[in-house]
Parts: sequence; structure tokens; C-alpha cells
Amino acid sequence: MWIEKEITIEGKKVNAQINRSDDSIEIETQFDPKLAKATSITIDSKNYKIKSITDIGDRQENLHITIEVNNESGSNKGREGTKLSK
Repeated sequence: MWIEKEITIEGKKVNAQINRSDDSIEIETQFDPKLAKATSITIDSKNYKIKSITDIGDRQENLHITIEVNNESGSNKGREGTKLSK
């Protein structure tokens, strides 16, 4: 589901439409030549590396940005090492 959110690209705050999935985030925002060359993006105080930026329709109107989400959930040891009392 697409939601509207303020994000930061290259130190510039912009309004964007964001669609999150399990392993990536898609972003659409107005075209800006400086933004088209960005390498990272900040959303909700988290920095992300940009995977790709596309000028939609090559018309210099909107940018489609894709970023990868790192799923670092940490170690999941479950019940390892726990002892049940008898």
C-alpha cells in the first residue's frame, strides 16, 4: 500500500509516496537532477542505500527509487539452553 511520507535525500527533505514490502521499499517523488544522482536516502531516521533510480518515462517529472531493506533480526536461538524443572 502506498503512503505519503516526508523523506530526506542528499540532505533535502521531499514529500514522496512509499510502498514497503518484506525485502524492498519503492519510492516515487518529483524529479530533481540532484536527487537523480543520490546514493542514499533517509526514512524515519533510518539510512538506506539506494539500489536504483529511474526517471519515469524519461520526462524529468517523477523519480522511481528502489532501496533494499536489510532484515537484521538478530540471532534466534529459541529455547536453546533452557532447562525445565522436574
